[in-house]
Amino acid sequence: MRYLVETSAQTQINVELEIEPFLLCNSNKKKPSYFEVIFNIGSIKYRYGFEANNENIITEWLFQTKRVKEYPLFVRERDKFQITDRFKEGFDIEDKTRNNALFVSVVSQFNGKISKTIVEWFNDSLKMFHGVQDKEYFSTTAEMLSNKKMKKLIISFMKYADLGINDLELIETKNKYLEFEKMLDNNSKNKYKEALAKLTEKKYADIVTYHDVFDDNDKVSRQTKLSLTKHGSEGTKKFSSDDIILESLIYGKILVIDEIDTRLHPLITRLIVDMFNSAEGNPYNAQLIFTTHDTNLLDKDVFRRDQIYFTEKDKTGGTHLYSLLEYKPRNDEAYEKNYIKGKYGGIPFLGDRILQIIFQNKNGKS
Repeated sequence: MRYLVETSAQTQINVELEIEPFLLCNSNKKKPSYFEVIFNIGSIKYRYGFEANNENIITEWLFQTKRVKEYPLFVRERDKFQITDRFKEGFDIEDKTRNNALFVSVVSQFNGKISKTIVEWFNDSLKMFHGVQDKEYFSTTAEMLSNKKMKKLIISFMKYADLGINDLELIETKNKYLEFEKMLDNNSKNKYKEALAKLTEKKYADIVTYHDVFDDNDKVSRQTKLSLTKHGSEGTKKFSSDDIILESLIYGKILVIDEIDTRLHPLITRLIVDMFNSAEGNPYNAQLIFTTHDTNLLDKDVFRRDQIYFTEKDKTGGTHLYSLLEYKPRNDEAYEKNYIKGKYGGIPFLGDRILQIIFQNKNGKS
């Protein structure tokens, strides 16, 4: 959804939108995919969404809530637009919107105030982090560590998590183009300004971590440096990407993490959650949305009932999302225990067959 909002205005006519339908049900293959998000920008609540297939935007809508009442800004059905006076920036832009482009993205390109704010929210306020593919965030971590204030916060965070790391240092790659730049005269530098900026920008090869080295009496004798990419555990490498977590807390952003618990100790995962739940640690109301298999987090002292959701597959392979509130649990209920028992659903049904397989393998039988 974010990708389409960010790129839609530049999409050329007849270019496919790369929307993949649900593939396990024949009747769904021809149906459009549905996207909707409700979010706040300042004191104003917005509800924005669209339906699209690979070729076209089928429907698109934007609503605004002030106080308690919701007002439509625009509603679109294919090439027919209903635009209200609350969204005057959209007037006369309808004909400039291709059938495969989002109206809100196109209006933003024409400097529409509301639409630009919404596109910027998708760009800047919504952060995505994949817990399994976290290695791709090395460059982001390096960039954040180059900021002294952010580096200090990251180191404090890592010390608090008891990772045994006292300090961090960025190792820059040797840039052969820097010497080349010195050889050019001013006219050449101005002529190739943009190209030189890319060639000579700082790049980082590694992050070095500082650790205590102990003598035979278990006293600290000196400090040593270790390569994070070479010597760091996978959990430490992942936690070193905590700059994304800290950035969200500092600027009040929304952070979406898939598989938050991958390669992290349960107490570290709990620490991250507690920081977002803390008024002191989260003064700007940042929001954390994550998926996990860590049932230790199913705790009434960690989450309210309305904050916990489960997913469950139906017989066609479709995944459904539902709230713990639907089961009307008591305030003193043991969420984790009841979940493992299957009271809330959302667990694989293994049946007795799995026990037979384990027993047969244990006894060496095929």
